[in-house]
Amino acid sequence: MGGADLVAAVLSKALARQERVLILRTDDAHWDRPHWYPDTIATVDISETLGAVANPRRALYVILCEIGAPRIFNVNSRRAFETFASYGKRLSIQFRLYAYYFCADRTEQGNEVGYPVWFFANIFPCLTAALIDTKYLARTLIDRLAIPASETAKVKTLYTPTQLDVATTPVAQRQVDRPPTHRPCIFWGGRLDRQKRFDLAIAVARAMPDIDFRCWGKAVLDAPPDLSSLPANLTLNPPFARYDELPLTDCDGWLYTSAWDGLPTILIELGALGMPIAASAVGGVTELIDETTGWSFQETDGVEGAVRAVRSMLADPGERVTRARALQERVRNRHTMQTYIEELGSI
Repeated sequence: MGGADLVAAVLSKALARQERVLILRTDDAHWDRPHWYPDTIATVDISETLGAVANPRRALYVILCEIGAPRIFNVNSRRAFETFASYGKRLSIQFRLYAYYFCADRTEQGNEVGYPVWFFANIFPCLTAALIDTKYLARTLIDRLAIPASETAKVKTLYTPTQLDVATTPVAQRQVDRPPTHRPCIFWGGRLDRQKRFDLAIAVARAMPDIDFRCWGKAVLDAPPDLSSLPANLTLNPPFARYDELPLTDCDGWLYTSAWDGLPTILIELGALGMPIAASAVGGVTELIDETTGWSFQETDGVEGAVRAVRSMLADPGERVTRARALQERVRNRHTMQTYIEELGSI
């Protein structure tokens, strides 16, 4: 369901144009979106095997050596990160090693955790390149570890491409062209987890009773939130699988709330469609959504900041169209599959 799954599929498609690709599923047998991947690749689930041996790091090391693939890419495999940490120096003698990094997670106390924290400094010397989906995280890792200038070239930013065609007519234009016989409506979609701040979306809806909020999502990483007292103007639906399932022309914009983030693929896809977006200015989000391509608010500004951004977005239909077109242009220039293939080829 997550962005890393989509990135793994994009990487597979790009590599499969010229290479034979094998996917080893190392951590979990569950595979939520196999249809995202090209039919030409092979995939093997070895998670049960690795879980049954005494030393899964050693086992995966042996498997990789026996397969002998010249390039090994790790996209969010905990067991592969652990193997790189233990055997990366040996592997790097024979193979080119690459690791993808996405934004870190945070504990309830605010401490950063996750793969960029646990598995960067200890394996970076073994990598041919570290692949990062935002300049924000790339700068953070370079600065945090004081990586010398001679080594920063190994830290590569690869913007995730959109999976949708950039719409000829932005959805914002179709929204403002429909008859003005409805209450204003804002859409929200995402995981009902602490990071994505669904509680903030609820608070914004409660503070704006003259506007309807239609939301999609479920809890994935955290326990489900208390949904017993949602405001009357907010409805919550199960997650959607495709954007064409959503009545996008029935709304007046999208609210994106997050306490910390990389560059969520949902914003890239909505940008291709030309959706007006009000988003919290955290992490890599600001590399896509700013005051020329949408409406930003500081996560620390709380409910008031988000309400101001939504009110400003709703106040000027013409500006919604203008910024949506600017957002489409940014996606068109930076988030295409061809650009991704070229950047990956240069790496």
